[in-house]
Amino acid sequence: MEARIITDCQQWNDFVAASECCNITQSYEWGELTPDLGGEALRIGVVDDQGNLCAAMLT
Repeated sequence: MEARIITDCQQWNDFVAASECCNITQSYEWGELTPDLGGEALRIGVVDDQGNLCAAMLT
């Protein structure tokens, strides 16, 4: 497993949708609004050896 920056919108959104605490504010697209609010979205995920996203954090 390794931590990496996630740039794949579909991979991110699939992970969020499957999450128990699925929330629109965690979607990839919501993060795209961050620069308009004076911030920056950084999507970090833990990916297993098969490329599956196992954990994620949006900052």
